[in-house]
Amino acid sequence: MARRRAQEDQLRELVRRVVPGATIYFPRRRPYRVGLSWNGRNLRPTGMTLESQLHEIAHLLLASPERRRQPEFGLGPDPYRRNDVPCLIPREEADLEETHTCWLQLLLAQLLELDEMAVRVEFQLEPLTPSMVETLQRVYPDSLPPSWWQRARAHVASA
Repeated sequence: MARRRAQEDQLRELVRRVVPGATIYFPRRRPYRVGLSWNGRNLRPTGMTLESQLHEIAHLLLASPERRRQPEFGLGPDPYRRNDVPCLIPREEADLEETHTCWLQLLLAQLLELDEMAVRVEFQLEPLTPSMVETLQRVYPDSLPPSWWQRARAHVASA
């Protein structure tokens, strides 16, 4: 349990780095129904495992600064929560960001020493490649601190 709390603390730091004052609620048991995973200030990830919860965190880290205050990051309805929020970007752009979110989710799982296969199976992902990590860093350079990008490149290169 101490290890999980340390991992959660690292994730809180990453989130607060891009949205100062943001709060993350990590579920410990089946959560009651909340209409939004992100309301512009509070993040309530879907799923009971940290591997699954990384998905919402990755969305927040990749969202553009102007969409970080929008419900569901301006990406439209969350299919798991059945909410009705607008998509503020073209569908093709939202779909590409969803792919990149899955890549970042997998990368975070690796860097936090979580169950990479759980993420790969849940989202039907291939292993990360150096090219994928380079793309993430080029397109979303501020989503992670420089030290995390350095660790990411080293980790994927050694895999």
